[in-house]
Amino acid sequence: MLRIDIENNGPHLHLMRLDGALDGLTYLDLHKAMNQSIENDANRIVLDMTAVDYVSSAGLRVLLLGAKSLKDTDGEIVIFGMNQTVKEVFKLSGFETMFKTYGTEQEAISSL
Repeated sequence: MLRIDIENNGPHLHLMRLDGALDGLTYLDLHKAMNQSIENDANRIVLDMTAVDYVSSAGLRVLLLGAKSLKDTDGEIVIFGMNQTVKEVFKLSGFETMFKTYGTEQEAISSL
């Protein structure tokens, strides 16, 4: 199960707090949430992954699809709060070079 709480943090900026596993059973939930945010004119999405304990290849794919959708609007996804296991998945998959990642919420939001 993946819980997603969405906060509107200013013009075109949505903060998504994720809680649970981002995998083959839950990736569609994040895909729908990101699409909804994009439809509501968000072109900057900050993902809080402090409570995400696992990311599968399906989870990585939905992040990539979201980033590609935002590229058309000159937007981006930034991520903060990844645990060591999730960081390792990003490193091994090459995603650490595709996404800006930060330790804290303030750093992530300030980067935009």
